[in-house]
Amino acid sequence: MFGVDFSEFLYILYLSFLSLTRVLIACLISVILAIAISYIAISNRRNERLLIGILDILQSIPVLSFVPGVMLLFSKLGKIGVELSSILLIVTGTIWNIIFSYYSSLKSIPTSIRELSKVLDLGSLRKFFIVDFPYSIPQLTWNVILSFGGGWYFITYCEIFSIGELEYSVQGIGSYIMQKSASGENLYVILGISAIIITIVFSFFLIWFPLLRFSERFRFEETAHESVSNLPLIGEKKITEIFERLNKKLLEISQKIESYASNRISSLIPNIIFFISVGAILFIISYIIYEIRELSFDELRSSVFSLFPSILRVSIGVAISGIIAIPLGIALGMNKAHYAKIQSAIQIFSSLPAPAFVPLIYPILMESNIGKLVAPLLVIFLSSFWYLFYNTVAGVFSISSDAFEVSKALRMNLYDKLKNIVLPGASKDIFIGFLTAWGGAWNGSFVAEYLHIGEKEYYTYGIGSQISKSASEGDVPQLLFSTLLMSSFVFITNIFVWQRLIKKSAKRIK
Repeated sequence: MFGVDFSEFLYILYLSFLSLTRVLIACLISVILAIAISYIAISNRRNERLLIGILDILQSIPVLSFVPGVMLLFSKLGKIGVELSSILLIVTGTIWNIIFSYYSSLKSIPTSIRELSKVLDLGSLRKFFIVDFPYSIPQLTWNVILSFGGGWYFITYCEIFSIGELEYSVQGIGSYIMQKSASGENLYVILGISAIIITIVFSFFLIWFPLLRFSERFRFEETAHESVSNLPLIGEKKITEIFERLNKKLLEISQKIESYASNRISSLIPNIIFFISVGAILFIISYIIYEIRELSFDELRSSVFSLFPSILRVSIGVAISGIIAIPLGIALGMNKAHYAKIQSAIQIFSSLPAPAFVPLIYPILMESNIGKLVAPLLVIFLSSFWYLFYNTVAGVFSISSDAFEVSKALRMNLYDKLKNIVLPGASKDIFIGFLTAWGGAWNGSFVAEYLHIGEKEYYTYGIGSQISKSASEGDVPQLLFSTLLMSSFVFITNIFVWQRLIKKSAKRIK
């Protein structure tokens, strides 16, 4: 096969399966943490402000910036520690939009449903299984699929990572691609990407497609609606039975737990978590101040000035993503039959790890002045596009079928549908898409602005390249300060722009 031993290709597929296992574990961990964090956030106003602020900061931090802290935690555990580090780094690419999705779903549960759960005197756990979780399933499913793609996106940086001269790696397709690209063996890089495509196709039809079909059962509307897909599904009845049995069992367990739960203890938990969070923040701030205390004025100034070209680059990349993703998402969301035909292809494209293609594309693009401008924007565009697309589609899907039936009865034209139904109904999800896309774009900037292939370096001036270069050189103080600077800017933007828009749109829906 093109001069490659067949056993080598089988080995590549085996590595893809190992990486798939890590990504799925990371997605499961992300869902569990997202649910727990969301309930802690809505437990009281004080916790909500604190945790949402922390999440806004964390979701903008590039994977490379987590490496020193993660390795500090797990490096002493040997091979198990490196494996845990890899999974935890993948979690940093999968968890944020899942948290914002579930948190947003909890905040947007209709008042009538909330009042009904109070009248029925449902306990916390039964309310979770009967109301909260079922209500969130459609949007949560879309975001888990998006996170699955996010996990693959940075797989090459989560399976082989370095701090200065120290390098750690685990067996997987990501580390394989990075090693082969460093040695200039592009044929093996292409085979590695092909194996990823095969793995993603396999996982889509066996995992995500059945889950999407099942999630349609939990849309909260009174009338029947068109299914997200009319394609045949092998074993759909069996999958449905498994989910229903699991849900019944979980309800039984929740009732038993509630009978033993102490209201006094449950009321103390939010306060305990608040003080632990504040303590952790103070510790991290103290550690960062200690690490960056010896940075010179020139080093600090260098990071500050490098922020501005990245702001321009990221803003343009996200704007281009919005111009393309939002109209496309609305068009496909309004026509589920067309979306059903191409959703498998969309899932495959959205899960492809763009950094794996970068070593093949950058050397060509960076030879011209136009290419030097286009190459970073292309990576930033790919880092933000799917967040906006999936959230837009999910937002349009969440609009009640009754609203579209009314539009047909009133013979509304396309402009009136968009103005009065689609944009108001999907606006909350679109702004959630912008919030996560904004963080994703900044996360992608460290790949877009600095690339090291073999002995060659491709450098574009910006805060992303500062972070990447600091990580590769083991310059932890410069890495921490650059990350703090980037995260602070993203946090301020999220608070004063995206969060305000999300709140306004959520109020409009209610």
